[in-house]
Amino acid sequence: MIIDIPPANPIEHLYIVVIMKWLFLI
Repeated sequence: MIIDIPPANPIEHLYIVVIMKWLFLI
């Protein structure tokens, strides 16, 4: 499940990507 939504700030997008990868790893 890949969600690619452009957020207000790119840092928030990086956090979302990290969380997504963590969910995939767990």
